[in-house]
Amino acid sequence: MNMPIKGFFYNNQKKEQLGSDGLFVCDGRLSKASVIQEAKRQAKSYDKHFPHYKITYVRLFRGSILNPSFYTDYIYLR
Repeated sequence: MNMPIKGFFYNNQKKEQLGSDGLFVCDGRLSKASVIQEAKRQAKSYDKHFPHYKITYVRLFRGSILNPSFYTDYIYLR
């Protein structure tokens, strides 16, 4: 069973986007490159509907959102 891939979105100053809009969840069967493309697509969608978010980065993690274990650094989405 594949676990979903999770991440947090960050703005251009690398401050975490708060609330449920700051959480990125993607299908665990995708490759890392496909996950990054999906994060870019979601960030672009937020630009259209919530331009004040200015999502610029994502960091992927394992574990729970209360105790994340990050396995990537900040991934630039622009």
